[in-house]
Amino acid sequence: MSGTAAVKKGRGGKKRADIRKVIADARDAARPTDVQAARAKRLADMMLGLITEEAAKHPEILDVEVGGSYRKGTWLAKPEMDVDVYLRFDRSTEQDRFKDVAIDVGRAALRDFAPYLKFSDHPYVEARLQKGVLANVVPCYDVDEGRWQSAADRSRFHVQYMTRRLTKRMKDDVRLLKSFLKANGLYGAQVATNGFSGYVAEVLVSHYGSFEGAVRAFARDVVPGYVIGRAAREFTGIISIIDPIDGNRNLAAAISSANMVRFVLACRAFVREPSADFFDGRRAKRSRRVARRYWDNLLVVRFGFRKRAPDVIWGQVKKSAAKLAKKLAQDGFAVHRHGAHVETGEGRGYLFVLLGATEISPVYVQYGPEFSMSENLDAYIGKNLGDSEMMWVDAKGRLVALKKWDDSRADAHARRLLNRENAGGSADALLPPGREGRPKVWIGSTADLGAAARGAAEELIATDAAIVRLS
Repeated sequence: MSGTAAVKKGRGGKKRADIRKVIADARDAARPTDVQAARAKRLADMMLGLITEEAAKHPEILDVEVGGSYRKGTWLAKPEMDVDVYLRFDRSTEQDRFKDVAIDVGRAALRDFAPYLKFSDHPYVEARLQKGVLANVVPCYDVDEGRWQSAADRSRFHVQYMTRRLTKRMKDDVRLLKSFLKANGLYGAQVATNGFSGYVAEVLVSHYGSFEGAVRAFARDVVPGYVIGRAAREFTGIISIIDPIDGNRNLAAAISSANMVRFVLACRAFVREPSADFFDGRRAKRSRRVARRYWDNLLVVRFGFRKRAPDVIWGQVKKSAAKLAKKLAQDGFAVHRHGAHVETGEGRGYLFVLLGATEISPVYVQYGPEFSMSENLDAYIGKNLGDSEMMWVDAKGRLVALKKWDDSRADAHARRLLNRENAGGSADALLPPGREGRPKVWIGSTADLGAAARGAAEELIATDAAIVRLS
């Protein structure tokens, strides 16, 4: 950050940077340079021309327009900016035709830039125009406000609303809030992150009037059940952020509860001790406290999968991690945390489970029927006596069997659960469909983890940066 921040006395007489000076410096750093703005305009104009030419061949496309954060003037130049172009279809166009034509137009218009498909609520075409600039060709319907036929139909109205609401300073503050969210690992509505979208950042700055206003509100006012905006109905969730053009839509529904609380803590930490570090992802990451001694308590599962849309595989792998953690807990392991990581390009998924101990007692208790279910007693004894260490009747009149685990170490236990031959076919229920090869299971070692996977695993043995800063 440029300049030397003014300082005030903080806790314990420690010098504290002036929050407005920190914000001003960070705002300047987040704003695209004139060179970056000129390049973005040139590429956006080129892209719009190519797509308009192709769209003219399809009568169901009524208009082509640039949208998204570029149109609203809230885009970030780094690390990568998106230029969204919307194809506005006649509302009578059938869904299949709507999707197929949009893909055809996108692929044809961007054929010189190696276009590829991405998936949200429906497929769309993306391409890299230059390093640091992505192009998205997104279909939507020409509908009246509130009569949505596709997920992208609101986008045109978002542009209109934010164009009216955001001043030049507020646009810079949206960029600043995005930088704050990025640096603290909270930016991105995709399933991999479950964080804050760019539009949510715009809504918060629009609602509170500035970056500082939004951060102070979350630091001071936000409590469970807090509602930002005018809701047309009640919503569940710890905090609701209402779409200003659709009172029936809670934008916070896509944000995980953990990320919402992390944002509140980050805001409190920033207001208490303002620092440029809150806008620098590398410094924010280094401020975590990593308890490396717990590597030896971390169970890792790695597996291959057939490539598919990132949001799909991320959702499946996260679900698998939760299911494996639940099954291990049911079997007697102390499960503290679990997490997931996906390397979409390599077709690899990882499940992580942080355990209190990597081994449990070799035996466990299985409760059988009570005497009131006397017709089941003989059947239970016949089925379980042979493979039990012992069996008895407890004080409540229940049959109880003491059984021995096949595997009491967490890695062997998880391997058995995930192994189709030994788990009676239940492996497909624990791992995502379409996996390839046998999963590899181990405890503690980082030798088989690349930098990104290691970073994801490390999050499970680290104290969040915002918590450290508040201490």
